[in-house]
Amino acid sequence: MRKFNINEFIWFIILLGFTFLLYDLTSTDKLKLFIHPRLTQYVKITFYVLVILSIVQITRVFSKGHGTKIRKGYILFVLPLLLVFIVNPKGLNAQIIAKKGVNLGEIRNSNIGNIQDKDIDNKEEIENSGVQVDKATESSEAQSITDNQMEINTDYISFANTQESQVFLDTINNVSNNTEEFLNQEVSVIGFIYRQEDFKENQFVIARMLLSCCVADTQVIGLLCESEEANNFNDSEWVRITGTVNTTVYLDPKFNQEISLPLLKISSIERVSEPESPYVYP
Repeated sequence: MRKFNINEFIWFIILLGFTFLLYDLTSTDKLKLFIHPRLTQYVKITFYVLVILSIVQITRVFSKGHGTKIRKGYILFVLPLLLVFIVNPKGLNAQIIAKKGVNLGEIRNSNIGNIQDKDIDNKEEIENSGVQVDKATESSEAQSITDNQMEINTDYISFANTQESQVFLDTINNVSNNTEEFLNQEVSVIGFIYRQEDFKENQFVIARMLLSCCVADTQVIGLLCESEEANNFNDSEWVRITGTVNTTVYLDPKFNQEISLPLLKISSIERVSEPESPYVYP
């Protein structure tokens, strides 16, 4: 004789709970606060599988019972569901991520000092290469490349706010990897204020959180900035900054060694509202 089976009913409620959770995450775009957007398709597949399992489980609620004692193992599934709906997590904040440190975009070109020397010859043999390059031509080409890159970044800014995170990531990559070409060029990005104890009073990092796969591997990336108005802004405050690319030497407290960093000399800084997603995605 078929009768109400409490264990099968509890399992149906658990499946329904996880199904609703995934629906809520995917339909409201909350999912991108926890995983990279490229993984969304797999979560959607999981959602459809749970829908099917929930439908099948309904047929088992009224079945031949094997006792009325509730299985204790259900607590392993119920507790996470309760925590999600009670706490309503909204992703990580900068204070939590900052414990991992910040990636300041160390300069990867060791010849950065060469272009700042106005007395160098127009032609100079590249170290260890045996190839001679016309510096005047090289400088002109570099300037052309820089102008093109800056035009692309400006085009990005004209798009909706969903594109401004890409502007930030492109700027970090361009300035860090091609510091020579961007020296004395003006850039503009949106990010939050981040500081470390060893920073000077006029220094901060314009930062965003980089999410490569999921929140577990999130890290803070950004560019070191200097501004006379730095004290007027609090940590984690979202701002739009405009500044000129320079370089500086920074003593890394973690390894106790000096490293060359790009530095933004801020000419303009203003408060902005926090974007829907605080992350950037590679």
